[in-house]
Amino acid sequence: MKSVLPYKTAVWFHFAKQSYPDAKFYLKTDDDSYIDADGLENELSSAQADFWGRVHAGVHPIRDPEHKWFVPESAWGEELGAYPDYHSGAGYALSRHALDCYVSKIGSQNFLRWKTFQPVLR
Repeated sequence: MKSVLPYKTAVWFHFAKQSYPDAKFYLKTDDDSYIDADGLENELSSAQADFWGRVHAGVHPIRDPEHKWFVPESAWGEELGAYPDYHSGAGYALSRHALDCYVSKIGSQNFLRWKTFQPVLR
């Protein structure tokens, strides 16, 4: 089984960019999350940030084969060290500027496939 989540996210942001060109912010969140829309709008308006969410930095692959997020060395070798900084997929918001950047770059990115861990190359 392979994860389609990176692709679903890319499709959502392409859709959002075309369908809501005047939006100030664009939200991605898991389908089992509850959003206080008014509170979030207030937070985003006061923060005036291009990205709002959690960023993971300095995270190394988990090598325990029994762990849910196990990644074999064949997928991410030790010589690569920690993953590049990434944001939590559970929920985050992007400004229009950040969305434009994201959409312009997503087509050139490689993703690790879930379970098989073979890079998806373009």
